[in-house]
Amino acid sequence: MVTVMPREKICYKTVHPEDIKAAIRRKFGTILKFEKHYALPSTGVSDLLREKSHNPKTISAVEAILADRHASINLENSTNLTENHGLNEKAA
Repeated sequence: MVTVMPREKICYKTVHPEDIKAAIRRKFGTILKFEKHYALPSTGVSDLLREKSHNPKTISAVEAILADRHASINLENSTNLTENHGLNEKAA
């Protein structure tokens, strides 16, 4: 049985800017592609991370990526990898 966890809202201010950029790059490849996908200003993410702008659309897009990132690393949805581990007794 798979348990679907509700998407948790994560405030971008609680995440290090480099972690935000890494999450965006993992999903979109570049910050520019992310900004184009969400029709954001070309410096929207950069301005948000440097606190030069607080565009609600940019904030919403960034927080959506952070929520996806958080959900994707939720260990409740992971399989038990110890069964196949090379140091496991079964591997001997």
